[in-house]
Amino acid sequence: MEQLNLLSSLETHHDLLKSYEKELVELEEKLKLRELERRIRITEGQLEKIKIKREETKKDIKTCNNMLIEYNYKIEEIDKSLYNGKTTDIKQLEYLSKEKERLMEIVSNRETELLDLMDELELIDKDIMQIEEFLQKYKDRIRKQRKKYSALEQKLKSKIEEEKQEIVSIEGNMNEILLEKYYSIKKNKGSGVSIPQNGVCNRCNMILPMILLDRLNKGEIVLCENCGRILCKQS
Repeated sequence: MEQLNLLSSLETHHDLLKSYEKELVELEEKLKLRELERRIRITEGQLEKIKIKREETKKDIKTCNNMLIEYNYKIEEIDKSLYNGKTTDIKQLEYLSKEKERLMEIVSNRETELLDLMDELELIDKDIMQIEEFLQKYKDRIRKQRKKYSALEQKLKSKIEEEKQEIVSIEGNMNEILLEKYYSIKKNKGSGVSIPQNGVCNRCNMILPMILLDRLNKGEIVLCENCGRILCKQS
């Protein structure tokens, strides 16, 4: 009978251990940590893309500036040739005038492009600032949630450790053959023990023969004829 009592107690502690482990797994979902972390990862990915876009825009601005410097220098050189009196050939002067007009058109287009790029950069900087503020808000929130989670987590982990110690202690006092049989049934069915209630197996709800209940009352090791679990008396 003592072995059956130990077996019943072992099943109880396994059930408690399972429930605490389930609570621990569900804890992150209850505190929405995973959802917050997912949002942060997505937002950080967006931020990284926008920062890359900002660097590309800065490069485009630099390139555009360099081109403006180059074209303006060419225009200055043409002006020198046009107005220093050294160039007197009409065709050459006409060519220089047309070249100047062409370069000035390019400069005008580049200046417009530069202004557009600078506007784009300003918008990108605003987006980055907003996203960084958004990220900071969620990181602060997750930090608070983690603090709350940590306290609950520690409490559950302590309970889990206590149940594991109880299980080891009970196992040390049990018959090895019975213990092996119990774990074999538990592995296949999820639970290895049934405690009859009013002559009915509390696992499969089948009526138990009186002969089995009599043998159980005598302290014998008997199994439910339907589900195969080890029968134990209510402690």
